Amino acid sequence: MEIKKSPKADLEGKKTTGLLIGFVLILAAMFVAFEWTERDKKVITDTGIVEPAFEEEMVPITEQQEQPQAPPPPPEAPKMEEVLQIADNDANVEESTIATSEEVGEAVVVVQQAPVEVEEEEVEEQQIFQVVEEMPEFPGGMAECLKFLAKNIKYPTIAQENGVQGRV
Repeated sequence: MEIKKSPKADLEGKKTTGLLIGFVLILAAMFVAFEWTERDKKVITDTGIVEPAFEEEMVPITEQQEQPQAPPPPPEAPKMEEVLQIADNDANVEESTIATSEEVGEAVVVVQQAPVEVEEEEVEEQQIFQVVEEMPEFPGGMAECLKFLAKNIKYPTIAQENGVQGRV
């Protein structure tokens, strides 16, 4: 059995030709749409808002007069810590009772001690360096640095295949 079809009715041969004609028409329409401009219109960028003009006022430089500073207040006296004596468990310790002022009925006498003067140590401020005396460098010098870089930098295989070159 043979296929009985006339060459005039075969649409498969004209399919690619129609597709190409469609692409050309669409590209032409896109080109016209992108290039479409109206040349008669004027663009006005003035919004009608005017900035107010400010005059800069020259303010004279004021200097403060140095006033003698009052000496800083004396530091607070450090609190005295109680020293505890720890007794052995085997030692015989006599128990004593302490009578409070409520039980005895006497007034409480407070003895004031003279404040202890503490000598202040002057702390030496750390000096801020503006210039470094010895610049940092790679251990072993510049030659070792270049050896390290040559050993550890891997050139990408994709860039080698495409022949891409350049500096990083």
